[in-house]
Amino acid sequence: MFAGTARYERMHVYFIGYCGYTMDLLVKCVCKTKFKEVTESVLQCHQFRDPITGVTHPRLPHLLKMTHLTAERRVRAIFYWAHVLGLSAEVVKEPTLRGLAQRAVATLQIILISLRGHRAYTAAELDVIFKEVGTEFFRALEQIAAFYETDRYNKKRQKHTTNPTRYAAAVLFQRTKRSFSCLRRQIALLTLNVAQFSLYVSVS
Repeated sequence: MFAGTARYERMHVYFIGYCGYTMDLLVKCVCKTKFKEVTESVLQCHQFRDPITGVTHPRLPHLLKMTHLTAERRVRAIFYWAHVLGLSAEVVKEPTLRGLAQRAVATLQIILISLRGHRAYTAAELDVIFKEVGTEFFRALEQIAAFYETDRYNKKRQKHTTNPTRYAAAVLFQRTKRSFSCLRRQIALLTLNVAQFSLYVSVS
């Protein structure tokens, strides 16, 4: 029962949730004039293989749309994004976000690799991955999201200043303390469960 629960949470929290959050922000970061370049990078990238069976995974047709992407394809998309960003991440419009986008993808890759069950990790190594690396991952996502939230607020405030009768006053998003603590507690519990399951798989 525990193994089944851990597998279920691993798929929905990490493969669907974390990958989805990351790709949503990455698509926002890409300049519209670079959309074609992103597609060409995906087509030029080699196809990934299963490390156990050697079977080639189907190439993803696109990265800028997540419609009908399964959990497995979302995971694969993150590794494609690493090739698209490269060393300079020039497809990202804002220079201040390029390093953050690279950090988000790199840290999420480490988390995903540790969850696949193909490599053995010690308890200490999993502790570093899910605490230190995980913290860096969420910090990068939060800084990217904060950038676009501030941009949205400034644009809405400008519209309100220009025509206050037509446009409502801008309200800056503020995370409530209660919901954040509850979410943080849930993430900690899910991370602990999946980490324990990954350790169980690596040992067995």
